[in-house]
Amino acid sequence: MGKHGLLLRILKQYHIEWIWYLSKEMSYLIFFAAGIFAIDQLFKHAIDEEPKENFPRDLPGSKGLVQIRRAHNPGFSMGRLEKYPKLVKTLSLLATLFLIFALPYMSILLGDGFFLQKWGTAMVIGGASSNTYDRLIKGKVTDYINVRVPFLKNAIINIGDIAIYLGGMLYGIGVIIDLLKNK
Repeated sequence: MGKHGLLLRILKQYHIEWIWYLSKEMSYLIFFAAGIFAIDQLFKHAIDEEPKENFPRDLPGSKGLVQIRRAHNPGFSMGRLEKYPKLVKTLSLLATLFLIFALPYMSILLGDGFFLQKWGTAMVIGGASSNTYDRLIKGKVTDYINVRVPFLKNAIINIGDIAIYLGGMLYGIGVIIDLLKNK
């Protein structure tokens, strides 16, 4: 039995043989989302392990524009709905699961089209999965980046949040480009 046959047998044993049949593009999208999740979780873990007196501090090379802080948010972005942690957990899980199941659908059904929408969705999945994981496991999301500009001065975010925002923008740009192409 070749190494591919052994791998397929192991995947079937754990009922995840569908992984073997993913398209190359879908595999890239999954690894991209998983990479965002992993990087954000590594930073969150490092921030949570540091002593409290290490915060806040300026990010080296940022000339005071970016601070590293430690904040724990039981709500959505900017503390929205923090008084309703069960609702936040439930909505976060449902939205993340919806996106996780929508991505393969988009990849298979739309084929090579909608490139920006698929990569934007993968970014959102990576960030949302990281924040949802925190909410479900720790009951709160660890935030650690504070950009010191007037309109963001009070916002403390994480890489997952950045991925959600940028992924949403990428998706929107893709929609606009596709609309203009089909005009």
